[in-house]
Amino acid sequence: MTALAEFLLARFTEDEERAREASQRGSRWQESGAGVWAQSRHIVASDGTLPRSGYGVADVDGQAVAHVLAWDPARVLAECDAKRLIVDQFRHHEAGVLIVRGDPINYRSALLFALRALALPYADHPDYQEEWRLA
Repeated sequence: MTALAEFLLARFTEDEERAREASQRGSRWQESGAGVWAQSRHIVASDGTLPRSGYGVADVDGQAVAHVLAWDPARVLAECDAKRLIVDQFRHHEAGVLIVRGDPINYRSALLFALRALALPYADHPDYQEEWRLA
């Protein structure tokens, strides 16, 4: 199941890169009462106009605001680190590094289940293998 571990690490890296891009220069998403805004020192328009700085406010409903704030780039980065810990446990166990109390086969099965569960959000990725899907 090394392929599954490598697949997950690649997806986590992609998620992390997107979060870092969204939080360049230490910006943090916040709720202003009128919508969600990201504090940023530099804003460049996608149409190629001159860069400008300031705040952008989106007109969104409260549920969307709560969702966006829950996926703040800092949270995504922390989640990527946590998921990597699970994959690392699996890889260390595969290499025989870990000594586990109890049945090591059950421990490996539990880790494999966790990796397969972590892969589910990426099931639409072209590199996802159906054999990883939980039954």
